[in-house]
Amino acid sequence: MQLNKLQVTSTEPTTIIEDFQQFLMYINQQPIKLTKAKGNLAKKDLRAMYAFLPNFGLEIGESSNQSYYPVINLFMELALKLELIKKVAQGAASVLEVDEEQLAKFEKLTATERYVSLLQCFWLYADWTALQGGLYTSAPDNVDILLSELSEMPLNTKIVLAKEQSLNFLLARYGHFLLHFQYFGFWEVMLDNEIQPKTKVKATSIKIHSFLKPLIPILMASFENRADSYGLGMFGLFIEGFEDDFEEEHEPISTELFISKLQPLFEKGQLKHVLQPKEKVIKHGEYIFKVAHSASCWRTIALHDSHTLLDLHEWIQRAFSFMDDHLYAFYMDNQPFSRNCYNSPMDTQGPFVQDVTIAELYLEEGQQFLYVFDFGDEWHFQVTVEKITEGIENVLPSIRQEKGEAPQQYEDFDWE
Repeated sequence: MQLNKLQVTSTEPTTIIEDFQQFLMYINQQPIKLTKAKGNLAKKDLRAMYAFLPNFGLEIGESSNQSYYPVINLFMELALKLELIKKVAQGAASVLEVDEEQLAKFEKLTATERYVSLLQCFWLYADWTALQGGLYTSAPDNVDILLSELSEMPLNTKIVLAKEQSLNFLLARYGHFLLHFQYFGFWEVMLDNEIQPKTKVKATSIKIHSFLKPLIPILMASFENRADSYGLGMFGLFIEGFEDDFEEEHEPISTELFISKLQPLFEKGQLKHVLQPKEKVIKHGEYIFKVAHSASCWRTIALHDSHTLLDLHEWIQRAFSFMDDHLYAFYMDNQPFSRNCYNSPMDTQGPFVQDVTIAELYLEEGQQFLYVFDFGDEWHFQVTVEKITEGIENVLPSIRQEKGEAPQQYEDFDWE
């Protein structure tokens, strides 16, 4: 039987496309100053966006941080991953700016292409742990099982979870993902209004949309091949027709393959292109890193692009007279203990600092990332790419400038 083609407009299957455009417009009106602690949106901007973006009936306190705002948190993650926005150092602070070139490309896409651009970024590349905000700390890891069960359930029919114990168990800790999946048009979720605190998200029933049905085989197969550690699925289920496309080693699925599987679901010509991050360009030469323990205590370190993050670690240790006796990591998204990191060679899980060169990080001037040393005492150092001078071949690692007395690693250490 010929299935009806999926239809996407600025308001169907949900208002996600229209809302995302308003989100970008708000950021484009003026530079948005980010919080110093995590580089997130400040409360005044969160409340301003909360006023014009959907809240799904979820009550969010005025003092809540970005992780409690599911729509805003989702849009921030997608826009950063697609490089529609970027964090730019401005003095001691960071601001958020729209990339006009990427925005122009996005605005040329059809409604279908915009929706799929957001979907493929969310499904393949977004950090789901970062998206699981509020009171939940872990992202769902049973999506393949859930989709398999949903494929056998009636569409457009209210399903009371109290009567469907298996489904209720699967959704127990979905938290904000109940809303994320609704926002992409997969289902309509009815929330428990009696739950406390009000910032918590729990479903009492769901209504599966017909929009989800043809997507299920593609979403199931690609979920097992997400490019992160939790996206292996709960069991190795391969969907008929996908056996040759996905290897048992769970190689991350490419955007091209994901899109090729989606194209037949839409009217011809509606899905030709999607927005992707800009092509990365390696800059060969000298890199000057400003490494700051505080505004009054910092050092600048010069390295060549062929040096590794292990070299940067060693020179930070030297610059601040530390003993290099603990584990550490570089967090490239500036978020402590995120998955976007490079770990000490002595850690149990990579990627490791000795395996990536400065060039392979595709750094830009003004870009910031975080160095955390000693996961007990947690010494935090803000690293800023202060200057890149291309074409310099011979760069001896060195400390170029310094300000302030280095903090004492062990205040009560007895050297005798």
